[in-house]
Amino acid sequence: MLGELTKLWQELKSEIENTIEQAHNILQGDQAAPPDLELRRQYLGPGCDKPHEERFFILDNADATVNLN
Repeated sequence: MLGELTKLWQELKSEIENTIEQAHNILQGDQAAPPDLELRRQYLGPGCDKPHEERFFILDNADATVNLN
């Protein structure tokens, strides 16, 4: 059971990291980014026009912890 959960977590972690990287590229003006702000809002949600540091500040917070109980 624990092994299955660990494997699932690794798969989810990879998907999350890829999604964050794609969002970061879009916010940084990647050529593949939708040029239309409405499309950006549709795919990235509210606040997509905020700077990268504001949208993903929690990822840089060394004090943040995850409780998986």
